[in-house]
Amino acid sequence: MGSKIKALLRGAIVATLFASAQAMADTPASDAAQSAAMLSALSKQSAGDARAQAILAIAQRVSGSDLDRAVSALRTTLTRNPADLDAKMYYGYGQLRLALQYLDKKNFLQAAERAKQGFFYVDEAAESAPDNWRLRYLRTRVDAFSPPSNGRCVVALKDIGYLDADAAVPRDLMPMIGLMRERAQDACRKSWSLAGGSPERAASAPPPPPLAPAEIASVLEPVVKELR
Repeated sequence: MGSKIKALLRGAIVATLFASAQAMADTPASDAAQSAAMLSALSKQSAGDARAQAILAIAQRVSGSDLDRAVSALRTTLTRNPADLDAKMYYGYGQLRLALQYLDKKNFLQAAERAKQGFFYVDEAAESAPDNWRLRYLRTRVDAFSPPSNGRCVVALKDIGYLDADAAVPRDLMPMIGLMRERAQDACRKSWSLAGGSPERAASAPPPPPLAPAEIASVLEPVVKELR
């Protein structure tokens, strides 16, 4: 596999997966501490709930065997209840994170396949309930921070338009929605690099920020507690 193709594949996957140390540094210390406390409380409240624990694990960007277990648990959840769209969304997230692990091992075929499956499940979850703003938000959280090379910025901007118009979306999510809009617009502006012979530039994107307290309270917590 050529170096340019590898650069495209790495960029298409990496930017959707892990917040970097810089992204963590850019998060106010008070927000980071509050987010950590909220996630810890959710984990304790959902002890014994395999679905909830798997979603929380993937939301916190676990890796290795912890990621394998979380993805397996959500696969079991979907086998029992295919209509659980929140589980389907996070299963897609999990597949994208597995793609990065395969990429690190230079297993490019598996990385590409996992990435393909990941975006498939993310899209299927969001499009199965187009009036569910949380699913739209969760898809945007992936797409807005993807590089120009995979074209997800177009989907992100469409979903952001929906979120802007939906009065049910909590106002405290608007700062993150604004950031996602800026990132998606920037990615779309840079998409010309693909045709201009600069795949490395088209495959690059700033990393996504970690979960903010407002996201945990308004998006993640209702998803975790939905079937309890």
